Amino acid sequence: MKLDILNIENYKCLKDIDSIKFNELTTIIGENDSGKTSIIDFLELMLTKNIPNEYDYGNYPECELNNNIEGIIEFVLSENEIKSLSNYLSSNKKLIIKKIFNKDGSYQMQVKTVVYKDKRLYEYKSMKSKELSDLLGEYNLPDKSNKDDKCKVIKEYLENNEVETEEDWKTVNFNDLKDYLPTVIRYGANDYTNPESLLYKMMKLKFNEILYEKDAVGKKVLKNETLQRIINDIESEINQISQDLLPVAKKINPNIQKIKLESDIDLSNGLKSTPLTIIERGSTPHNLNNFGEGTKKRMCMSIMEWEGNLADDNDNIIKIYDEPDNNLHIEAQRKLFKTIKNSCEKNGQAIICTHSPFIMDVSPIESIRLAQRNDFGITTIDYIKDNNDEDIKSFMKNMCRELGVPNSHIFLEKCFFIVEGESEMNFFPIVYKYLYNSTLLEDGISLINLEGNGAALNFLKLLINNKEDRIVLVVDNDSTHINNRTVMSKLKNVLEQEQADRFYKNNIIYLGNNEFEDCFSNEYISHVLNESKYKKNEGKLWSEDDINNCRESDKFSDKIKDMVNKYITENGAPENGKDYITKPILGKLLADYIQPEHIPMDIKNVINRIRTVAGIEDK
Repeated sequence: MKLDILNIENYKCLKDIDSIKFNELTTIIGENDSGKTSIIDFLELMLTKNIPNEYDYGNYPECELNNNIEGIIEFVLSENEIKSLSNYLSSNKKLIIKKIFNKDGSYQMQVKTVVYKDKRLYEYKSMKSKELSDLLGEYNLPDKSNKDDKCKVIKEYLENNEVETEEDWKTVNFNDLKDYLPTVIRYGANDYTNPESLLYKMMKLKFNEILYEKDAVGKKVLKNETLQRIINDIESEINQISQDLLPVAKKINPNIQKIKLESDIDLSNGLKSTPLTIIERGSTPHNLNNFGEGTKKRMCMSIMEWEGNLADDNDNIIKIYDEPDNNLHIEAQRKLFKTIKNSCEKNGQAIICTHSPFIMDVSPIESIRLAQRNDFGITTIDYIKDNNDEDIKSFMKNMCRELGVPNSHIFLEKCFFIVEGESEMNFFPIVYKYLYNSTLLEDGISLINLEGNGAALNFLKLLINNKEDRIVLVVDNDSTHINNRTVMSKLKNVLEQEQADRFYKNNIIYLGNNEFEDCFSNEYISHVLNESKYKKNEGKLWSEDDINNCRESDKFSDKIKDMVNKYITENGAPENGKDYITKPILGKLLADYIQPEHIPMDIKNVINRIRTVAGIEDK
């Protein structure tokens, strides 16, 4: 049984969370108090008999009254589970459970399943004889004089005929399903530094595996039949004893008609503690609590790795790791993530709630869920959408390798500043730092070069589908003369017309008459060359006319490069030509000697735009 989808209404900051999708490994990220822990708290409510407390009911500004808490959880089942739970399944063979929690401490549990459209067909046994006769007449069934015979006719009709049905919610008892539902094991901040707490949870899981097994239909049952009979006898006797309460209760409250006690005996709770004693070389035994924090952390890592080998194959476990990166260095986080990932392959599903950029970056990007709280304190969930585009799906799996863009940047950066050349890549970071005494990275601006990258098209499609309002794409003005080889041309062919028109209008800035270097004056470019190691020999200078002559070419930057390198060759180029100028070097030089009065208006417009998109207000 695999957790697939969770919906949440009115729980703490989770006002209306629709369809959180869960994978084998799901990583939930977000700032402090963004709702990450509330999501896993709610998951436990859905899978146990726990109930919310009075402070868990959402109190939202636009609501006059607090609503009930409601959750819907969906599971994908194995073939055996589908057979054993056939009376509880939806039309698409999923187990879909709804819980409604009331403020008086009660709750209702329902499953979405195929039911008779005529609800009387569930109630006929309690109907009066006249009502039964009317029901039989409506279905053209023979009437009988005896009520039991009337019920028998309806029962046989239901068994032997197709009756009109619909998909609807049907009330069920939690105990009817609890032995099929996944076991939740939750590791919190205390567990990662407390080996005995961690060991207790591991051993409780193993203790449970020793006591219980799944039967042929996927239900959890005791392995020992004698123990099972004893438990059944105990439950029966307790239920019988509980009936003695009814007459006493009716004296105090005459409205009470019936009392039903649902006893729940689980032997796995018999394991109470697992203290750990360590004997080091040449030492006497000591309880682990007497050792230092370093020893405890290393033991925790050992226990988690050992647990992966200890547990039997069991795909009906959900392990929740709440901030496992807490106080762990990168190498420890790396080992921890591998342990969690390997555990998923053998023992059910895992959910990680984390602040760690490292864990974000090594998690599959399609499994990451970003929790964010808006100005009203209400949480929303964001994730990367692939729009069922196979090219994007394939790209997502290789994003870091292709473009060097980590998952944490995709989710958390405020602006994606995209350029098409090494000159721009070298120029903008230097000028930005010069102007604001802050780096692009520090201000949440991710600079990405698409030039010559085969993944560029899919990366742009991914960003446009998910982060369109955060993109600034800077291209040479000659991109307006689109040919079939450019990313711009290909992008226009794969976007819907409305989306393409909007993106080209709002997200693209064109630079220069033809290219980036066109923006700079002849005076400034000649000044840069004369101040650099590419100056002429014997006090000679590059003139503004030299630069202006280069503008006659469609590729201004190439002409400058050729002019300078020709001079170097004719005047004795250094060995291996390592000091020849290149376009990336020219881009860096244009930034190295910049002064405010030298910055072209086109460049200022680009920088202002990326700061606006990033939400940075200039003081």
